[in-house]
Amino acid sequence: MISAAEVWLAFLALFAAIMLVRDLRAHPASAPDVRSIPAYDTIRGSMAIAAEEGLPIHLSLGTAGIADPFAMETVAALSTLEFLSEQAAMTANLPLVSTASPTTLVLAQEVLSRPFRARAQMAEFDPLSVRFIGGAGDASGVAYAAGVIDLLDHRYVSANFMQGRFGDEYLLMGEVGARNNIVQVAGTANVDALPAMLVTAGDVLIGEDVFAAGAYLLRAPWHLAGLSAQDSARWLIAGAGLALVALKTLGFLP
Repeated sequence: MISAAEVWLAFLALFAAIMLVRDLRAHPASAPDVRSIPAYDTIRGSMAIAAEEGLPIHLSLGTAGIADPFAMETVAALSTLEFLSEQAAMTANLPLVSTASPTTLVLAQEVLSRPFRARAQMAEFDPLSVRFIGGAGDASGVAYAAGVIDLLDHRYVSANFMQGRFGDEYLLMGEVGARNNIVQVAGTANVDALPAMLVTAGDVLIGEDVFAAGAYLLRAPWHLAGLSAQDSARWLIAGAGLALVALKTLGFLP
């Protein structure tokens, strides 16, 4: 009898194969159309507005580190940072980046500096643009929120993007941004923080939309292939479910 683990392994292998085929067939001129997500539209146009205003953008990478159970939310937020860093290298207007994790801090500095290094513009890069704000243990989220509140209250920013892992502490930060009339985009996979985001942010990334940053902002073939593979997997699962129901109804299955 086939075990559940073997079924999942077969599904993952099929998903990886679909992604590989989609990636190999990817071409800039034939990139798949994706539905519009207002939050990513706002992010795409943000750096030009910030450059005109002469103000930085604040990007929060959340409270999770790269070795935490919620690391994928942080990785998705780093894709947003990668997009903003490319724009910053062209406009010389660096974003302010904050995180509650020291491991994420190191990665964020590397991602932000990469476009400047590629253009031999390291003199324009400021490593202090990426900041570690946090405490120890269970108080780290509250300590991070206190630091971000101080930043939003005392630094003029063009927009406030908060993407990654957030809990109840998000409400403290989001409320300050809303009170100061800052353009806000928020996103997390934690359902506990979503109500506060929907109240305080103009655009919200919910669920799987959080993980689509690479496809929507970077338009990277591998990320686009992942979206296509997800769509294909949904159709396969739906088709398999309908087939099983039909076979059961017709008496071919016990």
